[in-house]
Amino acid sequence: FLVIAPAGRDAHVISELLKGASIACCDDRDGEMLLEALVSGEAAGAIVTEEALIHMDRQRLKEAIEGQPPWSDFPFVLLARRGETRSDGSIEELVNVTIIERPLHPASLLSAARSALRARRRQRLAATHLEERERRIERAILPPPMIASPLRSPSANGPKQNSFRPRRWKRWAS
Repeated sequence: FLVIAPAGRDAHVISELLKGASIACCDDRDGEMLLEALVSGEAAGAIVTEEALIHMDRQRLKEAIEGQPPWSDFPFVLLARRGETRSDGSIEELVNVTIIERPLHPASLLSAARSALRARRRQRLAATHLEERERRIERAILPPPMIASPLRSPSANGPKQNSFRPRRWKRWAS
């Protein structure tokens, strides 16, 4: 999980909470790792504070979300102040977002993170099935490889002469 929380100790506190629940995480103060993870599909999700969303390049974020692989629907957990949820469209741009109001209860954050992890696992499983399906289709469409055999391959001395000679039937005298 990426933790994008540039203000105060939020990133440290959230990271410690996730690590205590055996959820791997990484602090990303400026959101650059998030942009890379969106395109590559590597991260499991992101916990983002509203303040971080304000400071991010929204155009780059939108492009990264739109540039995800077809199977990907990157999960966001947005931490918002009670009653101060933004109405400028930045939240809708995240697409797959769970909003948790602050002050938050640790159990709520962990529940949202675990839910996002399960969703991401299902997405990756779907990606694996899609890749396998594409491989099966390719195998069905492509002709089988030619098997080298003496009958099919030309000899080193040029093309093989036709060794089939029709038999001449002798008339049997009666």
